[in-house]
Amino acid sequence: MDSTKETLISHFLQSLAEYNRNTSLESLNRTMANARDFFDCVKASEISESEKQLLFFVASSVGVPQYYSMLHDKFGQDTEIADWNIDTLKSSCTNASLVLGDNRTLHKSQKDILDKFSISRTNKYFLSASTSFGKTHLVYEIIKKMQYHNILLIFPTIALLSENYERILSDSYFDDYTVHTLSQMRPDEVLSEHNIFIFTPERYLSFLEANSNIPDMDFIFVDEIYKLDNDFLQDGEQVENERDTAYRLALFFGNLNSNVDVLLCGPYIDIVKDSSFDRFLKDNGIIPLNYNAVDLVTQNKYTPKCQKHSGLIDIVWQIINNNENALVYCSSPASAEAYAKRILHSQLFDHISNNNHADFTIFINHLENTYNSNWSLIQCLKRGIAFHHGQIPKYIQKEVINYFNCGVIKVLFSTTTITEGVNTSAKNMIILHAKKGDKPLKRFDAQNIAGRAGRFLEHYVGNVIILDKKVAKTLESNEANSIRHKNYDKEIDKDPRDLLNVDEKYLTKTDQDSKNKILSLIDMYSLPDYIVKRSQVFSVYDKVDMYRAIVSLSEEAIGALKQFVAKQQQSLRLDAEGFSILIKILNSLNIKNTNLSHLLGQASGQPYSRLYYALLTYLSDGFNGTLLFYHSRQKRPIDEAIRYTSRDIFNTFRYGLVKYLNLFNLIYKHIISERTQEPFENVSGIDRLIFKLEYNASSPEGLVASDYGASQNIIRYFDKEISETQLDEYEKALLAKIKPLI
Repeated sequence: MDSTKETLISHFLQSLAEYNRNTSLESLNRTMANARDFFDCVKASEISESEKQLLFFVASSVGVPQYYSMLHDKFGQDTEIADWNIDTLKSSCTNASLVLGDNRTLHKSQKDILDKFSISRTNKYFLSASTSFGKTHLVYEIIKKMQYHNILLIFPTIALLSENYERILSDSYFDDYTVHTLSQMRPDEVLSEHNIFIFTPERYLSFLEANSNIPDMDFIFVDEIYKLDNDFLQDGEQVENERDTAYRLALFFGNLNSNVDVLLCGPYIDIVKDSSFDRFLKDNGIIPLNYNAVDLVTQNKYTPKCQKHSGLIDIVWQIINNNENALVYCSSPASAEAYAKRILHSQLFDHISNNNHADFTIFINHLENTYNSNWSLIQCLKRGIAFHHGQIPKYIQKEVINYFNCGVIKVLFSTTTITEGVNTSAKNMIILHAKKGDKPLKRFDAQNIAGRAGRFLEHYVGNVIILDKKVAKTLESNEANSIRHKNYDKEIDKDPRDLLNVDEKYLTKTDQDSKNKILSLIDMYSLPDYIVKRSQVFSVYDKVDMYRAIVSLSEEAIGALKQFVAKQQQSLRLDAEGFSILIKILNSLNIKNTNLSHLLGQASGQPYSRLYYALLTYLSDGFNGTLLFYHSRQKRPIDEAIRYTSRDIFNTFRYGLVKYLNLFNLIYKHIISERTQEPFENVSGIDRLIFKLEYNASSPEGLVASDYGASQNIIRYFDKEISETQLDEYEKALLAKIKPLI
């Protein structure tokens, strides 16, 4: 054994002895770090028989047998041990306790948490751990151990929802479960003895409103729990500020204080004693588990002294020459695209071609034929570069990550979309900016971004290269990553949307006065429970404003609305006059979504609103119709046109507009029900339009395909608008993957 190896093993044995004396998580982490350094040193060199035994012992001692198996699985080493001794046998016995059925293996910290779950009691935990910990993997092992009947899984994004939906359907353990993902159950969808409900917080709330026969849950898992605090929201480019409200409401209606098992998860969250989040956990009987100190991958941090722009090119060049890949964090979609193009135009990648990867070539051909061959993403992909943000069609985002993980894409420029639970194989993380959008990164944000360097089961060590000194200062700061739950803090004035769901002891006098006013409004306008308890992301004030706006309409205007409702039911046609009435109603509300507010304005030189023409184009010609408008009619560059199109369709229409249309639909049907004495459920509304905008589909199969992340033509195929012969080669291959899931 050479001197470097001897030094590394000496460091390991010293830290192991310390850990045996002091079995703290911090001590364990130091020992694991020394183990990783040893494995990283030997991963590419020939390993002797004695070294195999030693490495096997090292991995077993820290409770991460995966470190040893990685030598074979990732680095092609011969790890077969020929001469077993007593220490090797002891290590093997230790590892056996971490191996579950079907050779599924946990690391020690995961197993510690799994062992806390017992069938003989109610189990409620909040787990804070590093990004590499494997929290979601642990969730599925808990489910298999506990054999729950009815399971609720809440993820922050549709992308994570679809990823876990696919994962469940590919695991034979879940063959006996019925999986539900849509806010309204399909006609052919039934509850069975075993059910899994996979939702975003918003969709969970919609599901509760739309269905009455919901079973009691046995297990509730909520991912990225920090999103209940608006200060910790990550991806401001996709959603509005009510995401925190949706998380709080989902937790409230999940009845966490009932007899249900609970696991809440998030990265790097500190529990401050007597804080509002601490009170939330205690009031619901949830026990905090702090595993922030346990890192599965070492992250070496570097702050090179160089110019950001020229330094980036030099660093990327070194990474590529070392046959490694890199994620590059940028503060906005526009900056991610700009830096990707800067690398492209540097001629750094001129010698690289991916034409020998058949599937990738087919994907690029699909993009060229579907969108525009001048789109920078296409030019970048041809040279092993890509960018990833919330203003790109979802299925393209998914493919970009897949090709980055398999090594076809070498450098990926991204916004905070990479911190939303997206798993990548990045060895190197380059941080260009100290902001997310126009807001400074918090220490929490910086840790979450840096945590993407090196992925467990892919690397022992990752590199964080910081090109903005402010990020280094933020990472080194003592700022606590403590989140707030404002409904458990008497010092914070509550949002009116939360007030009816807050315990009296956490209400200020101002809150109580506001709550009494809300109760008076409910009484004054005789608002039934189904109005108060639906569209929970809106306050009663918002609902009253909508009620006043509709109820004050003339009979002629109500007639125009009825005609608009009837036409969209038949063929998703937008009746211009009726839709104009709807626009006037929406304009009377306080709409905070700036893009939606802009679209509600009058189109220049036209009789109707921008939204009317935008929806008319989208409903008749889809994504490409809207893209053509921005690129050809407004003469915007193709990159900008695709960002604007994606923003309108996937962000403004799908989230912002749908939310307000749901509120209109609720109040409109209530008023018509009052006037005609028809049951609320029998009154026609604009449900079909809402579903089309939310899912970009109209058939049950199309809805599921949309959640999976299918291209528009595949959704149109399931909606029976086109035949399979009209799909291109890429779409046919994707359809073959999706069909078994649907």
